[in-house]
Amino acid sequence: MNINIEILSDYLSQILSDDFQLSISETDKYSAPEDKSIIYGLVCLHEDLQYYKTRSELTIENLKKALFNSASVTITNQDNIIIDVNPLFLKKSGYNKDEVIGQSCDFFNSLEHDDTYHKNITDTINSGTVWRGELCNEKKNGEIYWVYTNIFPIKDHQGNIHEFWSIRTDITQKKKIELELVEKNKALNEALQMKDYLIKEMHHRIKNNLQFLSSMLSIKSRLSNESETELIQEIINRINSISSLHEILYQKAEHKKIELKEYLDKTFNTSHFNLNNTLKINGEKLMISIEMCSFIGIIINELITNSDKYAWKANPFGNKKISISYKEHENLLQVNYCDNGSGFVASDIKPGLGRTLISKLITRQLNGDYTEKHENGYSIAINIPKQKTPKLH
Repeated sequence: MNINIEILSDYLSQILSDDFQLSISETDKYSAPEDKSIIYGLVCLHEDLQYYKTRSELTIENLKKALFNSASVTITNQDNIIIDVNPLFLKKSGYNKDEVIGQSCDFFNSLEHDDTYHKNITDTINSGTVWRGELCNEKKNGEIYWVYTNIFPIKDHQGNIHEFWSIRTDITQKKKIELELVEKNKALNEALQMKDYLIKEMHHRIKNNLQFLSSMLSIKSRLSNESETELIQEIINRINSISSLHEILYQKAEHKKIELKEYLDKTFNTSHFNLNNTLKINGEKLMISIEMCSFIGIIINELITNSDKYAWKANPFGNKKISISYKEHENLLQVNYCDNGSGFVASDIKPGLGRTLISKLITRQLNGDYTEKHENGYSIAINIPKQKTPKLH
């Protein structure tokens, strides 16, 4: 056997470096069958490697052609120097090919990304890993454009990275929409902050004005005669009803609807009507419009005021009871009010301010109707269509 380990190692090195010159005919130079087999094996190995290398290079070349026709492409060497670009890249960037070949890819970078961002890209692709992400580039005319980029490390047959392929897709319009949304969200947040400020400021001013008005009326009532005092107290009660509604609205995030039971409890289960805690309010949780709730509050206020003035004249020190209930029935909100007063004859009823106000609010503002009973105390059943919007006059 004439082929020793040194000769065999030399042949293998030539194969790996693509410098192998032997052919099948070289086997005739060796007489030993073992040597002929080794030479034959080395030639076959070299031809197989050449075949797969050629196939690999052909595959890469075909892939390059396909990409060059469908996306913006730049190809750089290991030092990030551009060695090839396609027409789509030139069209997008505005450069000629001879202006970019030999340039670093940093040549196109805008100031949108910091050094840390670019270092992460370099470290990722140098490790042999594909990098994917958004890049902001600058055209020849200085215009900014955004691309979604895939950077592929391309390895040779020995497994070493020798090129980087950067495949870019234009996302400028998408980024423009995103930036517009950011600006709109910023403006909306500022508007909401201003709204909250205005609501707080408005609440503060309205609350102070209502309290001031109520205090002034209270002082006035102490300096007036009995009939004037009653009238002033009625006005104060109306102010309290409005103030209660405003206070609930301020505390809630919902400014279009209000929970009826909460409003009635807060407004009328108080001592300012001097009813010895006999007022009962019954009803399930129900959200209604602010306008409807406001009108119902005024109606209840007038009804309680009338009961307090007239229902117990015959027995002013008796156990005064008032009951308020409500429920939904089909498309109606039904509100029922009654007291345990002595009642009165319908023909004796005089159309005062309170009764006139109650009637107009129900029929005109709330588009509803009502039925009254005057025996064994006073009661009124009110039907309000829920689907209709209260009229604001």
